[in-house]
Amino acid sequence: MSQSAQLNLSVSVNQGVDGVLNAINNRINLPAVVQLLNGTGSGQADKAYSARRTVAASGTDALDFSGVLNDAFGQPITMASVKAIVILAAAANDGALEVGGGATPFASIFGDATDAVVVKPGGLFVIADAGDGYAVTEGTGDVLTIANTGAAQATYDIVIIATSE
Repeated sequence: MSQSAQLNLSVSVNQGVDGVLNAINNRINLPAVVQLLNGTGSGQADKAYSARRTVAASGTDALDFSGVLNDAFGQPITMASVKAIVILAAAANDGALEVGGGATPFASIFGDATDAVVVKPGGLFVIADAGDGYAVTEGTGDVLTIANTGAAQATYDIVIIATSE
């Protein structure tokens, strides 16, 4: 099976202030593209996982990168290096999602194994590395934990692009 991936993110902001004799405008345009070709080296990826997942009220969802998740074809995925993670929290969630921490945390995207990123309802978390990616350490650093801070179940969409070697 071959794979290629492209992440496109575009941030565009237009600001304006009307003056007495002139208008002042500021336009911010930041396009970003991360392209990953088929393979397991730098700038490449060969595995992908995507799902809409639900976390119980005040519960956690543990995504084990070492052979527990399945790809779209039902095959188990063992990730050696994560090239991109995209998490979109449902706007209807009543609390935030905390991404990170846990018992055997996938900590290479954070400064510390106990660190977490807060993704509020309707929020988006994206991290990508078109190079070598973020290392997965089987058994000690291979679980991405998503904790629900809300009093009702929470839903999120996730995409993970990785290499198997």
